Amino acid sequence: MMLFVYGALTSRETRKNVIGRDVSGIPATLDGYDDSNMVTIENESYPAAEKNIECLIQGLLIEVTPEELEKLDVWETDAYRRKEVGLTNGKKAWVYLNKNSD
Repeated sequence: MMLFVYGALTSRETRKNVIGRDVSGIPATLDGYDDSNMVTIENESYPAAEKNIECLIQGLLIEVTPEELEKLDVWETDAYRRKEVGLTNGKKAWVYLNKNSD
């Protein structure tokens, strides 16, 4: 399964800690979303993408198993929701958005 990551998950170390293995990523772009909005989880601020046709997000495309995606769902908390989107390279991927975003 393909996952577009931005923010904390662009760190290779963070991905390894959450998923349990080293996962490399390739640069990718998500058009029509803005990651400048923040959510607070356990007194830490994290970017939370929201729909905005005038923006884009630079991130990474990684491949994960269904079990790893479940680990990521838990790590992302209920502040986010997962949605399948199209990237500028034509690939489809899951992404974690602000739970209140379209």
